[in-house]
Amino acid sequence: RPPVVAAAAPRGLPVLEAPSLARPANAAAPEIFGRSARAARDKLVRTKTLLNLVCPAISILAASVSVVAQQDACRRCDKAQALGRRRFATREDVGRTWKSVVELVESEARADTSLWFGFARSILPAPVAAGVVAQGGAAPLLASQVASAVAAAQAAYSLTVAEYQLARATESVAAKSRTAAVADAYSKQARKANARVPYFNAVAALACGACARDAAGGSSEEACENPDDDAVRGIIRDPQGKWASGPIKNALAAMDRTPNPSDKGVYQDVEHRAPDRGELHVYWMGDGGATTDTETGQKLSTLAHGKTKRLATFLGHVFRVADDQGATLATFRVLPHRPTYRVTEDAIANHADAEVCVDADASCPQRAARGECLTSPGWTIMKCSKSCNACHLRDPEVRCPRHGMNVRQTPGARPGDIGALFSGLSTKWPEFNVTIHSRPGGDPEHPENDVADGPWVATLGGFVSEAEGAAILGTVSDQFERSTDQGKINRFGEKEKVVSKSRTSENAWCTGKCYTNPATRAVARRIQDVTGVPTENYEKFQVLRYTEGQQYRTHH
Repeated sequence: RPPVVAAAAPRGLPVLEAPSLARPANAAAPEIFGRSARAARDKLVRTKTLLNLVCPAISILAASVSVVAQQDACRRCDKAQALGRRRFATREDVGRTWKSVVELVESEARADTSLWFGFARSILPAPVAAGVVAQGGAAPLLASQVASAVAAAQAAYSLTVAEYQLARATESVAAKSRTAAVADAYSKQARKANARVPYFNAVAALACGACARDAAGGSSEEACENPDDDAVRGIIRDPQGKWASGPIKNALAAMDRTPNPSDKGVYQDVEHRAPDRGELHVYWMGDGGATTDTETGQKLSTLAHGKTKRLATFLGHVFRVADDQGATLATFRVLPHRPTYRVTEDAIANHADAEVCVDADASCPQRAARGECLTSPGWTIMKCSKSCNACHLRDPEVRCPRHGMNVRQTPGARPGDIGALFSGLSTKWPEFNVTIHSRPGGDPEHPENDVADGPWVATLGGFVSEAEGAAILGTVSDQFERSTDQGKINRFGEKEKVVSKSRTSENAWCTGKCYTNPATRAVARRIQDVTGVPTENYEKFQVLRYTEGQQYRTHH
């Protein structure tokens, strides 16, 4: 410290000392240093607080997103693992594997709701854990770390579950792909060699189902080598001669042949599904000729509830089901492609209902005796249900399920096939001078074509020749009647015929000599060639006649 220097000064002026010059600087230094330290400390606190908030928030968001990803992955993996479930379902479960449009929409809605509920629930664990730690007096940093750790554990768990589901789905799809590839390879080899491979030859049409559908829809002719009519129709061959009907479209509708092929016998299964009826007794009533309600028949077996009895019999034979007192509960006839008869309360009620079990035509007994219940089941089952012993089939729930009928079970067309069919008409069939009038989206790139935006509509010129038209008209010239519209569906699944003012033309159904006329067959075959839809899928043609003033208003 320098010495104090004093000097004389005029009276009245203060004496300046050297140390007094340093006092202001020494006093200001602590104040400046204090402000800087506080600013740095506040900045550090803000940074720590921001990190304590942002890091857990990011972790919680990541956990929530991972939960959503897990749920979506699981849903898609479940769909992948379910591939083929419908095709290989049992007879009892096949109906449960199909969903209506309403059920599909409801299922998707439930899945979306579950997805967002899962997202909301996944936000809670981490903040709850941090709150519990903070309530215990822990530092904010520890609470933040706990929240981040819990969220990280959630994310890890969700991703692990998703990976597991993906692994299961991948293995499932790979196994099914290998099985399909093997079946497809064997079926193609069998077709090329014309071999009789018992299993693969029987499922060849199903193994190559995609190419069969493409051939029918016209979207691809190269998907399968040499697609034949059987593939297009979905026919399953029977090289072992196991089925009474031979080739069939639906194995569930096949009736097994009895051991001796020469006797043309079949097996008929009878199931007891009426729990309140006790034991039931099955009687053979005859070969389908004239029978009366008073005939007792020959007793064959006794059935307890829930049991099934296989009968060796013949097509057309008639059986009676009775209770312990011998009272008739129901009768049934052995019909083609109906391998199982189920004794249910509904079947018993239909047999006793005079409005259901009735002949609508006086010729029904004679028709049944001539065997028309077998040769024309579509008409006789509905119009001669009593004489044909088919009263249980008046119920459309019994008569009409697709899986129980001898019809093609695979789709005839897939998404895009109809568009491919119409788009290729002009190129594939130039001889018909094809004109496209309407198509989805129209044809904005070629406005000169004047194509409307709507469903596919096309005309094919010269499709039916003048000679063919004259030949077909000549077979029905005396059969025209007033055209009718379809009305309500009755309790038996039939649509009522209604005479309406919107359709006033005359109509004749092309049956009998019209149906067998060469011109009719030629036109039908031509339609099959163009559309890829087999002629057996068609109903009979209608020949319409319009005179002056007759009309058919807009309809579809």
